[in-house]
Amino acid sequence: METLESNSLLQATLYVKGLDLGVDRVSDVLGVAPTNIYRKGEPKIRGRDRPVYATNTWKLSLKKQSLDVSGILLELLAMLKPKVHPVEIEGADDVFVDIFMASTVEAGDLGASIEWQLTTDALHALSRFGLPVRFSVCNVEP
Repeated sequence: METLESNSLLQATLYVKGLDLGVDRVSDVLGVAPTNIYRKGEPKIRGRDRPVYATNTWKLSLKKQSLDVSGILLELLAMLKPKVHPVEIEGADDVFVDIFMASTVEAGDLGASIEWQLTTDALHALSRFGLPVRFSVCNVEP
């Protein structure tokens, strides 16, 4: 039998967004290369409607099969230069960490609770970098 942890997807992403954001400058300030860069006006997906990105976006992501929210958050923040404040980057209009967690549950258990915690170390790291956090948590049946 597989454990809940092996059926969990956890992703932590730092987003830096702005209409006038210089995405190349973000990498210099933070000291790390992004996972993805999206530029205002670029198509999001190919297709008939061809939606485009409304803003410049610099994105740094880590993804794991885990339930350790604090661990992945600390790992993500450890990639940044110490003593930087991403919210103060010139041209940044929206800066945040997004935590996404999805866990597979037994058939019929949709809506079951998914529990996690943020350690004091993770809270201190977020505070040190001045970052707000957004959470998305869901469960899915196999």
